[in-house]
Amino acid sequence: MPGFPHFGHNADVAWCITHGMADDQDLAVVDLRRGADGVEHRRDGAWRTAEVRVEHVTVAGGDPVEVECIDTPAGPVVASHEQDGRWTGIAVRWTATAEVDTTADALLPMLRAGSVDDLDRAFGPWVVPVNNVLMADTSGAIAYRMRGRLAVRPASHGWTVVDGADPTTGWQGYVTDEDLPRWRDPDRGFLVSSNNRVSADGPYVSHDWAHPTRARRITELLGGRDGWRVDEVGALLGDTHSGIAARLAERLRSLSPAHPMEVRALALLDGWDHHMDAASASAAVVGTVRGELLRLLVHELGLAEDRLPGVAGPSLHQTMRFANARLAWWIDDPELVSDRALTAALRLAVRSLELAQGPDPSRWRWGAAHLARWAHPLLALRPDLAAHVVLPPTVELGGDNECVWATSTAPPSTDASNGQVARYVFDVGDWDRSRWIVPHGVSGDSRSAHHLDQLEDWTGMRLRPMRWSVDVVDAATESVTDLR
Repeated sequence: MPGFPHFGHNADVAWCITHGMADDQDLAVVDLRRGADGVEHRRDGAWRTAEVRVEHVTVAGGDPVEVECIDTPAGPVVASHEQDGRWTGIAVRWTATAEVDTTADALLPMLRAGSVDDLDRAFGPWVVPVNNVLMADTSGAIAYRMRGRLAVRPASHGWTVVDGADPTTGWQGYVTDEDLPRWRDPDRGFLVSSNNRVSADGPYVSHDWAHPTRARRITELLGGRDGWRVDEVGALLGDTHSGIAARLAERLRSLSPAHPMEVRALALLDGWDHHMDAASASAAVVGTVRGELLRLLVHELGLAEDRLPGVAGPSLHQTMRFANARLAWWIDDPELVSDRALTAALRLAVRSLELAQGPDPSRWRWGAAHLARWAHPLLALRPDLAAHVVLPPTVELGGDNECVWATSTAPPSTDASNGQVARYVFDVGDWDRSRWIVPHGVSGDSRSAHHLDQLEDWTGMRLRPMRWSVDVVDAATESVTDLR
């Protein structure tokens, strides 16, 4: 099935992943100069010869371009500014390039694994990306492990750049496979991973985790009963409850706005169940306030200021995405997220909803504000190809950043900027009862009937059969493509 290294199964064992959120890169400031023997870098108080090679890049319709590639113990230099033969650069050291990447060596053993134990061992050579892996086999065993290469170095490296001239800032090897986090067959009968921090112990992995509210919600739902069926678990994937929306609604309900329209908007939050459903007016208020609040916070914190000429830094779009992910923690800080900021965000959100959806708050809908607008990445460079590209229609979505139905936004827009690239439920007892869905369809050919035929089911949180047995596959086969 598509995506086999990340989610799939063979006859005996199934696996799926969430992003491990690992900090697998370090940035270092390096001092460079041109000496008698070529490019030199400063290291441990002395100037040392750097590794240099010249790459020739062929340019369509133009002359080839020569690129000087400089490598140092802190990694290859990816940005620099030279003046009078000396310059300062930024080097990046990444686990995938610092040593040989052996990830591909894990693929065939994965396909041949006959149990959870076999699959665990198969992941030993995996380097990037670092993932949280959940596994289950036909014997009933379940397990979690982190796969990937983690560098051994202080956690402080995750906060800022380091001094490339100081050898003590270098890596002290790699975390052994045996020391990566693992769990096996817990008494509660299930394991959960939602990009959240999996353990407070063990090696340094990252400072930047998804908020645990989504993992807590899945744990609450799974732990509430036994005897789950495939269709019921599929429905769980569409759960729209948001603990962060609940907290934001609580903060908003404590305000005392003067404008009648704002009062009417806040009245929608009385008795709200905190589900970010597409048809919900309450969700429309909270979701739109969130976007406006982030816009205000980013400006108030000075994160939206123009950068100095020639100085690299995050774009406003990147800053907003970062702030949106952190709001789940910030919302409980009254000094950072003040009542004054919330009041201003409410005023802006109500005005925005009134202009977009009319003067009756009870008729506002989160789905009308939370749209999936599809784009093809090549069209920005080749707009002349637009006539040959079939884009899916714009659709309304429920969910939000911290829901199980994760459809995060990129404020200040409330449009859905990210979503579940695939949903799947493996039935280890009968593979032919497994189900899955993808956003568009299984064909990349816009002329195919299967190019967009899954979009309606994906939007409606319905799954389709994931056929496995030869007889079942043959009975459902419509056509065969010969790639020879």
